[in-house]
Amino acid sequence: ENVAQQTSDTPQNRAQAARIFGRIGQIEHFLDHYDAANTAFKRSIELSQRVVDEQPNNRRLRSELARQYRMHAETLIELNDLQAARQTFELGRAQWNRLHTVDVLEPEDELERIRIDHGLAELSLHADTTEMAQSEVESAHERIHLQPAAETRPEFQFAELENQRLSAMILLARNELAAAEEVAKSALFKYQFRRDRFFAEDRTTMRLETQLINLIGQIAEARGDWEDAREQYQAGLDIQRRNLQGRREPSQFIVANSFLGEAGQLDHEAFCDYIETQLRLARVLIQLDRPYEAEYRLGQCQLCSSVISADRLDVLRYHVAEANTWALLWQSIHERRPNEARAVLDQ
Repeated sequence: ENVAQQTSDTPQNRAQAARIFGRIGQIEHFLDHYDAANTAFKRSIELSQRVVDEQPNNRRLRSELARQYRMHAETLIELNDLQAARQTFELGRAQWNRLHTVDVLEPEDELERIRIDHGLAELSLHADTTEMAQSEVESAHERIHLQPAAETRPEFQFAELENQRLSAMILLARNELAAAEEVAKSALFKYQFRRDRFFAEDRTTMRLETQLINLIGQIAEARGDWEDAREQYQAGLDIQRRNLQGRREPSQFIVANSFLGEAGQLDHEAFCDYIETQLRLARVLIQLDRPYEAEYRLGQCQLCSSVISADRLDVLRYHVAEANTWALLWQSIHERRPNEARAVLDQ
């Protein structure tokens, strides 16, 4: 950061400073320091834009600016500034559109363009505008299949699966359950079939697998097939545990870390992913009239969500997970133990 602040005012040095601020933004985002990431990305974009204005046909500089916009938009989503995130994605898209008139996009640049399509599709789904989401998914699909590298490069294989996941989400939002299930199960089968050939078992790929399994669980819930949904969410938790230190549930990690003195760092995002799957499982267990199993799951969620939300006060997602835990707990006990349920409402 000191190097970036001290660079002299020449295009070459401004471009280098922009890269440094962009890298700082990535690090801060990874650490869940979203306000700091937002500040760093703003500075990176400001510097990059000045250089691009001076050299508008420089392909590398424009593609770097487009990437900064995309990463900044992802940080704005974490800050729950969804309108600004959409505008920032669109600014990134404008850079790729301008770049396409200058030169043919390289595979790496096309992947970045596809990631913007996917980001905008997610935002459209969040806003219940499935038509816009469908348009973004179709745009990404076309770009994936126009690429000669799509059949051999893992990144394009992953993008295709992500596209199918979004398509299934759109169908679910439209209540087209049979079609949604077919697309989601097809994507999961393709992932599992191609996993050893194309994908390293890392956090990103395991998260996609869990998202697909959870999506199949959501479709089962929408059909009222609670037992199928329970099996899907349990399978999702089993996969998520493989991505956690010692393959322990977050609540076990927190107990060991806090009370037994074992070394280890909180993994906030992975813990929240796990909590959100546990909440889905608890909701299904309530429907299956298995309240004590549900309360066991909710107790784990409450412990973990309270710890990570207290540790990251500015991350809305963690506070939402904690609020949803208390809401489900009330749903589980309000008829059987009304006095305790009233206490839960105070939370």
